[in-house]
Amino acid sequence: MRCKDGREGKANHLIRPRYFVWENVPGTFSSAEGEDFRAVLEETARIADDTISIPRPAGGLWKPAGCILGYEFTIAWRVLDAQYWGVPQRRKRIFLVADFGGHTAPKILFEQDSLFGNT
Repeated sequence: MRCKDGREGKANHLIRPRYFVWENVPGTFSSAEGEDFRAVLEETARIADDTISIPRPAGGLWKPAGCILGYEFTIAWRVLDAQYWGVPQRRKRIFLVADFGGHTAPKILFEQDSLFGNT
């Protein structure tokens, strides 16, 4: 869809799909010494910009929340614990949201009203 919409000359914010959501366990941050999470970020960013390269963070350790701001896209990730979402257990998960047509990914993950669907 993205290639077809792009060939048809649609504006970046109208190319489908605009959003991407990924979740996984926090161990992904340290898997293969952080390389696995870096690869997820880079391949996700390449959906919007095939020339991008994502480096590993200084010190090699990924933080439990972060954001990548591209020219016309954003990627944000955050660790959330299921116990705060009505699940009767502690289960931490990484949630990653990409907005390939704008800069709303950080808003979706970091603004409280967005987390509760009140946007």
